[in-house]
Amino acid sequence: NRYNQILSQLKSKMNDVSETLTNLKVKSAPLQRLKLMYNSCKTGQREIALSEPLYHKLHETGKLLMPTVDSESRTRIANDLSSCEKQWLDIIASLDSRKESLKEILHLWDDTEAGMEDTLAWLKGIRHEVTRELPVTYDDLVMALQQCQEFENSFANAGDKRGQLSQQHQRLRTCESAEETGVLQQRLMVLDTQWQEMLH
Repeated sequence: NRYNQILSQLKSKMNDVSETLTNLKVKSAPLQRLKLMYNSCKTGQREIALSEPLYHKLHETGKLLMPTVDSESRTRIANDLSSCEKQWLDIIASLDSRKESLKEILHLWDDTEAGMEDTLAWLKGIRHEVTRELPVTYDDLVMALQQCQEFENSFANAGDKRGQLSQQHQRLRTCESAEETGVLQQRLMVLDTQWQEMLH
């Protein structure tokens, strides 16, 4: 009958999304895989949204059917509706949670990568300034001394950013593949080396 058709269709759609969710339960993965997983979460959410009319139709049809059937059938329908509701809500919660988790990881990667690039460019700019020939006039020497003082102050202020980048890298190591976090590790080592060179 119509009720069983709707039940079968809805279960099929929910099971497909549940299977997708199972494939998303990975602790560590390459960056590209994480991006694909994030897109899979969004696709799953769209599929659930498109199935929402079917979900409501099932409950509506089941409740209309219950007064017309025997006690055993009513119990079965009630269990069907309860089971579908639980699976439906679990899927929505799991998709939301996993998508937000992946979004946070991808944002952290972008933020860490951009932060390292900005810091390396900043160090390169300072290196360019401090390796220029010393000025010969008094006024130019005073300006150069002031600039050195500004560089010292900026290094003190940038120390927190350097530490933050290191912490972000450590967090990424728990969820990104070793190969890709190794790339960030190399950049961090270059940054640390150039940092120490500039200080001395």
